[in-house]
Amino acid sequence: MSPSKEDYLKCIYELGKQQAKVSNKLIAHDMDVSAPATTGMIKKLLAERLIEKNVQKGYVVTALGLQKVSQVIRKHRLIEVFLIQQLGYSLTEVHNEAEILEHSVSNHFINQLDKLLGYPKTCPHGGKIPREDEVLKEDHLPLNKVEPGYYYIRRLHYSQELVEFLDAYNITTGSKIEVIEHNDFAKMTTLIFEDKRYDFSDVVCSKIFVETI
Repeated sequence: MSPSKEDYLKCIYELGKQQAKVSNKLIAHDMDVSAPATTGMIKKLLAERLIEKNVQKGYVVTALGLQKVSQVIRKHRLIEVFLIQQLGYSLTEVHNEAEILEHSVSNHFINQLDKLLGYPKTCPHGGKIPREDEVLKEDHLPLNKVEPGYYYIRRLHYSQELVEFLDAYNITTGSKIEVIEHNDFAKMTTLIFEDKRYDFSDVVCSKIFVETI
């Protein structure tokens, strides 16, 4: 599978975790490419049965597509662990570097890297690292879709902007928060972290994945 197809497949997988419906427009925006280019790639992925179109959810990754994307994500997340643990990269630096390297290394290299690192279970952003040939399963819900209550932050979307935004509040994976309410009109979520009250937009909250305490 070409690097471009892998990137689109990852994008559709991630958007499916964040959005109620994944459209051409959302994919094009997230990939930072033109609408015609996105349409062309979607046609290829549909033809190869890596994705399908669902009336309610838009474009979704198929079982075959999930097998493929699981191994791409495995490469990406193991490389991120290596860059931070062995080379001293920061959390804001690792994603873009891993994006380049994941398309250049073999499965054998990744398996050896996994062994070297001691078979880590999660990446620096909190995402699960699937084992070789394992289909990725992530059940954590985005912050803007949960009921009021107490939660642990378990995974962050890999975007540098999100990491930098949350870093200003000292919020990261493992942080304990209380969700107070959602304002559907303003598209904001009110939460409490370390006795301070914050209002975060749906854009931010859709990229923060949590687990009930």
